[in-house]
Amino acid sequence: MADENPEFTKTPCSTCKEVSTEDEVMVGCDCCKLWFHARCVNFNPADKKSGKKWYCPDKDCQKKKKTKKSVEVPLPVPPELQEKLDALEEARKRAEAEQEMTRVLKEKEFELAAYLQERQMKIDEELREKEAKRAEELRERDFKRREADLAAEMVKKEEHLKRIQQLETTFRDKSASIDKLLKNSSTPLRNPEVKPLTEGNVAKHDGREDPEVNPAKPGDIPVNPGANPGTPGSNPGSTKSSKKSESS
Repeated sequence: MADENPEFTKTPCSTCKEVSTEDEVMVGCDCCKLWFHARCVNFNPADKKSGKKWYCPDKDCQKKKKTKKSVEVPLPVPPELQEKLDALEEARKRAEAEQEMTRVLKEKEFELAAYLQERQMKIDEELREKEAKRAEELRERDFKRREADLAAEMVKKEEHLKRIQQLETTFRDKSASIDKLLKNSSTPLRNPEVKPLTEGNVAKHDGREDPEVNPAKPGDIPVNPGANPGTPGSNPGSTKSSKKSESS
């Protein structure tokens, strides 16, 4: 029911066109929203408490009142048409179910792709960390190996240097000894195994006697005629020829 508390001193009745007083009851139409005196439309004030909608006597308002009160009765549907309607409804439900399933699958696929991408990123990060750690270990191992090689090389160089120093010390000591011997000796040093060159050594080397032991006498024939090419008989051929001349 429309508002039942209008300005009574200003709102005229839509039937009698008079302004109501505070003592009179007015009722409003729920369709056209006009106000009427209860006495002008035969409205029972007791019906106000029911809370039902009220429509004025206007034809349009009464028509709407009847339309709302009327109950729609569905027309009977032929069996063939009902089967088609049921099939369409079933197809619609299947389509909706498929759409829902597709939507769910897409959501799951998206979630799975996101999970796989995140997992792949973690795996790549772990691999990079392992590779970096492995590279660092290889660098440390190579550094230690080079350090050990360098230490071994330094030891070898130190040993070689010590050996050279020892040889230099020995050489200096021997040189000092030789210089001392040369300084203290008035005769030049020679190898004691090498004998001086003498006539006896030469004769002994040539297979002759030492002239100092058996000196040659005048008129003696040399032991080895061929040793002196200037003496007669140094050429065997000349001796034979002389003998032949004597025989002739």
